[in-house]
Amino acid sequence: MAAGGRRTAARLVCGFALSALAVFSDAPLLAAAARPEVTKADDDLSVHVETYVDSSRKTPRNGSYAGAPDRSIRVRFLVPGGTRPLPVLLWDHGQGVPITADDLLLLKFEESGYLVAIIDHPLTRNDAPGGPTHIDRQSQPADVSFVLSQMIAASGDRSSW
Repeated sequence: MAAGGRRTAARLVCGFALSALAVFSDAPLLAAAARPEVTKADDDLSVHVETYVDSSRKTPRNGSYAGAPDRSIRVRFLVPGGTRPLPVLLWDHGQGVPITADDLLLLKFEESGYLVAIIDHPLTRNDAPGGPTHIDRQSQPADVSFVLSQMIAASGDRSSW
């Protein structure tokens, strides 16, 4: 992809994340909840990982990986303490980058009261079956849409994250 195309894609991702913030910042149902796994000494933060399965779309073949009839999308949530409504930051890390790579930056958002949702796409994550690849990038916008739909559906259940 040419440099101009990469910049455009980066702007789209940033714009999408900012749009998600605008959409969710006033959502009364998004609230912190009982958190199953605390991975930081600070009692006001928990890290929760969900795997959402989209059975309407396939995961393509990738090297030694035969593919799958559905898409399993891991989402790592950084959840601030409290029970107030939360603004949401949806983060989409780069290809082959570990899901925890941007924690120093993202913890600043969480410390400011944001529910941070970090998407780990099936074939561009660092531990992708068959190795990280760009061949599945065209599926990522639908992954993001699916994750947002799952988050909205779960927003009334305070134990969701």
